[in-house]
Amino acid sequence: MACSRIAVWGVILAVCGALLACRSGMAPSVDHATQPENPRERVLLDTGWAFKKYQQGDVVDNLIYDVRPEVESAEDARPADAMPTEAIDLVANEQVLKAWILPTANDFIADPKHHYQRPPSNPGSEFPYVQSSFDDSAWQQVNVPHDWAIAGPFMAGWDAEVGGGMGRLPSPGVAWYRKGLDIPAEDAGKAIFLDVDGAMSYAMVWLNGQLVGGWPYGYASWRVDLTPYILPGRRNQLAIRVDNPPHSSRWYPGGGLYRNVWLTKTSKVHVAQWGTHITTPAVSAQQAQVNVSVKINNHNRSTIAARHM
Repeated sequence: MACSRIAVWGVILAVCGALLACRSGMAPSVDHATQPENPRERVLLDTGWAFKKYQQGDVVDNLIYDVRPEVESAEDARPADAMPTEAIDLVANEQVLKAWILPTANDFIADPKHHYQRPPSNPGSEFPYVQSSFDDSAWQQVNVPHDWAIAGPFMAGWDAEVGGGMGRLPSPGVAWYRKGLDIPAEDAGKAIFLDVDGAMSYAMVWLNGQLVGGWPYGYASWRVDLTPYILPGRRNQLAIRVDNPPHSSRWYPGGGLYRNVWLTKTSKVHVAQWGTHITTPAVSAQQAQVNVSVKINNHNRSTIAARHM
């Protein structure tokens, strides 16, 4: 009998359900009949953002990801297959935040020995834009996805800051986004993540004045773990800084939080992001072999023993 899609997904859901039926070895047994049917919640953070972009002549803050070389020559008509600029060594003369951002990528590094360790201090905590008490009512109110450059104006002339290759729209610059998050008291004990589908670029995230992490690359989705910084039962203040360098692309890159942003809430023991891997190594007209691999993350401080439902 042929293996239908419904049957395959039935196997997958059964395996995932069994793997998620976990309890702590030190805690009382969990009555699964009393647990919510959907312990995973995904909230679209599309409205209610306050936005400010530094304008030409403004004094930009020094919360920088890393130092960058000065652009000595911007040739808009340079052939696409021209040799790249030679790499140069730079020395940071001021504090850069790269060391606090790199641990965000630890989930993509298989060997724990190569994981990045977060430095002990909390840079940027004194900066007004990351603090809950800051009044951003005078900032522009925007919805996400938001591209600050799309409104123009177009730049003209051969000596324009943004040439034809990048669309002649004002995509370079540094900007901030702020949003309040009402986290109910019943979310205490959950794992809570911020999922950003795209931010252009060098994004850095603060929550309640604490530097959470970030992502430098503008063309990939990414996640930061808000759990250690969440205050359940209170309004939490989210602040995201983005920095889009000039002369950084051969095409129109856009600027800002140009894709969706999500708040994801899960149990402390949950299926990891992108943690389900399905293969069908043998398929015929009569039957199919389906292999399901599920990665489980445990955000508890103690070991969790898995058991079947």
